[in-house]
Amino acid sequence: HVGNAPQKCEEFLEKELNPIIKASK
Repeated sequence: HVGNAPQKCEEFLEKELNPIIKASK
């Protein structure tokens, strides 16, 4: 599970930050 955590976190951050990044452009 430890190896899977970073991937889940990265996917979560990408989903959360993607709209913000698009809005800032």
